Amino acid sequence: MFKNFGKLIAIVVIALSLFVLVGCTKDSISFADENLAMVVGEEKTLSPVLSDKALVVEYEATPADAVTFVGNKITAVKAGTVTVNATIKDTKISATLTVTITEPVEKTYAADGVYSAFEASTNYGAPMLTTVSVTITNDEIASFYIDCVQSTAVKTDDVVTDYNFNQKSKKELGYLYGMHNTPNAEEEYTPQDLSTTEGMAAYKAYLVKAELKEWFEQAALIEAYFVANGTDLEYNEAEQISNITGVTVKDGSYSKLAKEAVANAATGKAVSVISANAHDVIWAEGTVSADGSFSALKLNTLQGRLVEGAYTWDAQNKQEKAYLYGMHNTPNAELEYARQDLSTTEGMAAYKAYLAEAGKLEWFEQAGLITEYVLANGVAGLVLDGTNLDGSVEALSGVTIHANGYVAVLKALYTSFPNA
Repeated sequence: MFKNFGKLIAIVVIALSLFVLVGCTKDSISFADENLAMVVGEEKTLSPVLSDKALVVEYEATPADAVTFVGNKITAVKAGTVTVNATIKDTKISATLTVTITEPVEKTYAADGVYSAFEASTNYGAPMLTTVSVTITNDEIASFYIDCVQSTAVKTDDVVTDYNFNQKSKKELGYLYGMHNTPNAEEEYTPQDLSTTEGMAAYKAYLVKAELKEWFEQAALIEAYFVANGTDLEYNEAEQISNITGVTVKDGSYSKLAKEAVANAATGKAVSVISANAHDVIWAEGTVSADGSFSALKLNTLQGRLVEGAYTWDAQNKQEKAYLYGMHNTPNAELEYARQDLSTTEGMAAYKAYLAEAGKLEWFEQAGLITEYVLANGVAGLVLDGTNLDGSVEALSGVTIHANGYVAVLKALYTSFPNA
């Protein structure tokens, strides 16, 4: 009996031992990829594959001073090859990860994306907007884009009373711009009606015969030259560009703006600009981080006015004017407010007091609400109802300005930087 009892005890002990052994070895840890590449200063989150997500993992590295750990986050401190041991806490169950750390490669440009520069000028007294953009891909210049929007005079009894930006830019007009659609006796060419099929066909045939290129074709040649040779241009006595075959136009600030766009790419200054509201220039400006996201945003507008039949741009934009813009500086009988002279200390003080009493925000303050919201939430929440925001976002409830132009430039800016 005792002999059988002893055998029973032995069997129980063996069973318990096997149970403990199995229980101790059921946990596991591994890495889906046992190799990790990092750059000095970079932080990543380690995600070992665990048999139980509740398990706690402890990390140690050899050499120990090459990386630091905070929880599951690893930060590369110095270049070299590092062996990381990831061990399940209170066990000897572990997995190994090889981390290769390199020095950061010095970049020429802030981040990949489209960087622009623009110039608001006049052409024979009419407002004009010229833009040059450079696309950066893999830290290299991939392409340039040149365009220009001109304007048309509004006349009453042959007197210019205003100007409106054209709905299409020179690039968008294509052959309809008709750069060479002028009489040429030598080629027996007379100006054509380019809105007709016959007129357009005759114009294109003339361009081929005379070996002339339309504006958009010349712009493409300049763009290609900038990519291949840099942004310097040469000129003849007539101030025409002389160092690009097929180009006869003058330099409409293309070289200057191309240099500025490249400089913006180096410093991370992103710009998106449009012509709007008859003769306003509206733009969004962002500071681009190394990962292509925005760390700062600003909206702006430049306006102007007619002076003796010619358009003159204001010396300051709306951001620079700040309270001097005087968006709400109009009489308000209900609050007994009379229009103030904002160039005086007393007038400015009265205006600011009125804004506070009426619960109104100046233009630059409303623009700031929009950019603050977009930085935190992106552009998807900017929904328009006509020309105004639809009021669905509480954080934008103080915005009463026409926002369609600002939404357009912000969305264009984010499109230029997909990682934003």
